[in-house]
Amino acid sequence: MTSVLRWRQWSIRLRLTLWYGALFLVAGFLLLAINYFLVQRNFPTGRLDVRVAAIEELGLPVEVLNPDRELFPPPVDFRGDRGRGGFGFGEVFDAIAIELRDETLRELLVQSSVALGLMSIVSVGLGWFVAGRMLDPVHEISAAVREISDQQLDRRIQLTGPEDELRELGEQFNVMLDRLQGAFDAQREFVSNAAHELRTPLTIIRAELDVADPQASDEEQAASAAVLRRAASRSEELIDRLLILARADAGPEREERVALRSQVDEALEELTADIGERDLTVDVTFPDANDVGVVGDRVLLGRLVANLLENAVLYNRPGGAVSVELSHDASGVVLQVTNDGEVIDPSEVDRLFARFARGERSRSRETGGTGLGLAIVRAIAVAHGAELTALARDEGGLDITVRWPARVEAG
Repeated sequence: MTSVLRWRQWSIRLRLTLWYGALFLVAGFLLLAINYFLVQRNFPTGRLDVRVAAIEELGLPVEVLNPDRELFPPPVDFRGDRGRGGFGFGEVFDAIAIELRDETLRELLVQSSVALGLMSIVSVGLGWFVAGRMLDPVHEISAAVREISDQQLDRRIQLTGPEDELRELGEQFNVMLDRLQGAFDAQREFVSNAAHELRTPLTIIRAELDVADPQASDEEQAASAAVLRRAASRSEELIDRLLILARADAGPEREERVALRSQVDEALEELTADIGERDLTVDVTFPDANDVGVVGDRVLLGRLVANLLENAVLYNRPGGAVSVELSHDASGVVLQVTNDGEVIDPSEVDRLFARFARGERSRSRETGGTGLGLAIVRAIAVAHGAELTALARDEGGLDITVRWPARVEAG
């Protein structure tokens, strides 16, 4: 275990170098073993053509190849396998060849081992150099990371060379930086907008207090109190929505089965006065089967439904219509909310879901909107793995659909 931890503490360059050297050493040993085997197997011992070449080189007659002819008679009476004394040329040649083969194999083994050892040392040096060159893009990425801060997110990695894994890593790192920069920009904008939105009612409150006259009439004091009440209510609403948005960004605190039909009924009941004031027609379509439920945070899902219906009612034209349809199938649960209203440019639809976003006229501060309603809807949908789509209707208004995946329950 200690050796493994120690190995992991070594630099990647050192580990690559050791791998290069080890692979070269293993390959060298295999090559040496193969060469040794081939030389041993194919060494010319006892071959007739080699014997003929040898006696021609020595200037001897070909008859010496006759196994019955003695080339070197023994000084004493000695009988071989052939039943006569002396040694034939074949026996002498074979003995010399075997000795020569053994000597050659020993020299091959020694010299090859020395060469392999020297080349192993050279391979380690070359491996260190090659590993360094191969890791140059990683060093560039590391240098870029050291230079990046929340104030310098525009730094990007410019890698040259082939389309390999390291270049892909650099490109993906640049993509991550783009997202990170976008997140930081959105955070700065969000903080700036939140501060501005909170400052507005506080400024109104301070101005009313500054001009307050103890000698004012009851009517003037009542009007001033009404202004202060509206400003305080607006601040309270904004803070409440900011907290909901932060909770949505953090994800569901707990998951349970939430009946969407009851959430729709509660939201419409809360909007009864606004619906009557604008003389709106509300068409609600629920499945014929039992109630449809989704798994998630009850508070967040209730807010999602309430914000969708609130958006459909408050930004509708007088005498307009609101359509709410809840359905489910094998692919999941779908909540669709459609309303009338001003014609919206399709290119502006996505911007309406940005935080503190408002339309040019209907979605203004005067209507009481905070610019967070649809942003909260998107954040809650994302937190619950739901798909949110919005389309601008040709006749005006929006068609917003939230689709929860099939893991939801239909009860």
